[in-house]
Parts: sequence; structure tokens; C-alpha cells
Amino acid sequence: MPALHSKCLIFALIALVSGCQDRTTTTTVVTENSSMMNGYISLKDNTVVLRPDGVPQAIISAAGDFTIDGDAVVVSPDQRSLFKNYYSGVLAIRDHGIATGAAAAGIAGTALSSVAQGLANGETKNIDAEVSASRAKVEAQAENICRDLAQAYAAQESLATQLDAFKAYAVIKGDEADDCLHNVKGNRHDQ
Repeated sequence: MPALHSKCLIFALIALVSGCQDRTTTTTVVTENSSMMNGYISLKDNTVVLRPDGVPQAIISAAGDFTIDGDAVVVSPDQRSLFKNYYSGVLAIRDHGIATGAAAAGIAGTALSSVAQGLANGETKNIDAEVSASRAKVEAQAENICRDLAQAYAAQESLATQLDAFKAYAVIKGDEADDCLHNVKGNRHDQ
């Protein structure tokens, strides 16, 4: 029975990796050039690319420059700072997503190894403890993604309030960071 429980934990860990993904707005973090928010936000060549439906593509640089359809938009120093925060938040989502995926993959390997070793030598008591300890690392990484999403959302909302040209590019929904944390914490309680 403990081996079956450990297999369930492995599947739960896989579900945890997608814990910051609700089924209507999927945040996917894949590689160096990755996309998020159903492809509306992408990272490409050290820029954040925004592609919501019905508006031209916009780009945010690490320096806080904002362009729409290749044309520079004049921004104040405060707005430039907000664009830098937005850029940093999106970049952090990607980086923490990669770290979360790597941690989850490591846990899956650890869990499979622990199950195999436990079954081979008849010692299955420690499997759950080993997997639970490793799972906490994945949960911590997933919480980082939620905090990054909140950072990007806060910058987005300030920008949308201050800069009319940005309003159409405000695609992160207000409840997504809270939903993300709720999903991560919910996975903890479901285990």
C-alpha cells in the first residue's frame, strides 16, 4: 500500500507543477523564449512581447522602453520604472517556472528511486517522508511564481491607470496571483 501511495504522490507532484495554472488562463513557462497568459505575453530576445487580440504588438525592454507596433511611446520616469518592474516580474515568472519544473523533475526521480529502493529492500516506511520533504521545495518555487505574477500585475495596473496606450495590453487578471497561491496551498492540503 505505501508504494501505491507514493505513486499517487508522484502524480500529485506533477499536478503541483501546474498548480499556478487555472484552466481558463494558462500560464506556461517553457524555455528562454517562452510565452505566458495564453501567448499574450512572451519573452523573446531579452524583451517582453505583448500580443493581446485586436491590438498591435507591443514590446517592453529591460530598460523600461515601451514600443507599440515598432513606434516608441514616450513614458515618464515613473512609468519607465513601472515598465522595468513589469519586465522583471515576467522574467522572474519564467525563471521560477523553469526552477519549479526542474525541482519537480528531480522529485519525480527521487520518488521513483525511493519507491524502487524501498520495494527492493522491503523498507517502504521512509518513502512518504522523503517525497514530502522534496515536495516542499517545489511548493516554495511555485509560490515564487505566484509572487512574481503579483508583481507583474501590480505594475500592469499602475501602468494601465497612468498610460492610456498601455490599457489594451493589461492582460493579467486581478485574481490570477491569488488563484495561483490558492492552488499551490490547495495542493499541499490535497496531498
